[in-house]
Amino acid sequence: MKAQARGTDGSLLASLPWTIGALLVSIAPHVPYLAIWITVAFAGCAVWRYLIEKRRSTLPSRWLRGGLALICFLGVFATYSSISGVGPGSALLTIMAALKLLETRRRRDQFVLLFISIFLVMSSLLREQYLWSLPYLIGSTLIILTAWLRMSAGSSETAKQSFVTSGRLLLYAAPLAIAMWVFFPRLSSPFWAVPIDTSRGASGLSNTMSPGDISSLSMSDAVAFRVHFDGKIPASRDLYWRGLVMTRFNGRTWTGS
Repeated sequence: MKAQARGTDGSLLASLPWTIGALLVSIAPHVPYLAIWITVAFAGCAVWRYLIEKRRSTLPSRWLRGGLALICFLGVFATYSSISGVGPGSALLTIMAALKLLETRRRRDQFVLLFISIFLVMSSLLREQYLWSLPYLIGSTLIILTAWLRMSAGSSETAKQSFVTSGRLLLYAAPLAIAMWVFFPRLSSPFWAVPIDTSRGASGLSNTMSPGDISSLSMSDAVAFRVHFDGKIPASRDLYWRGLVMTRFNGRTWTGS
């Protein structure tokens, strides 16, 4: 029986959970910086796509996918007031990966999703590059490589065998990675001209404060807030406002309650 034009035949049922798992691992470090609706939308699309494959039902129409893509694009722009930069860029990449799941029919589409996973893992380094990031990078790369191998694995090959093969491939690449880390020049400017944090603080009001991250301070002329009075404007000596009070400290950053 011939499948429908937008239908699925269940051929991706074995490898699709690995692809979704690789995406989840790659998105994990971005979740604290993403708007909640983006995380919920990704989870919804992942569950929806898995149920479609399991039930062998039809994928969403092209018009529906296009409409969702436009709405999500406008949502990212409205949330971040921009689509450039690390925050808006990772948010846009996350929501586009979620929508890409809804048009995944063949293994070639899964390859694209795994490429997106790699970009999401690497983009997490644009925010922080600490020693404890190394275990995450190694672990996420192992999972992505295992997901890649599971798409072409035979019926007799187990997940453990694919994981061992991924580890062996990672060991093969280790000498080249170490050589590039030692000899590749460190760039002082943002990589690919992406505007990232340069440890420069600005005067004004903020919801968080990390004193150790500020190496220099610049004056900001942005408007802090505006005040409208219902009645007569008080005298200048009475115009005092209390600023933000930060009472929570996690050992690195002060935040408000």
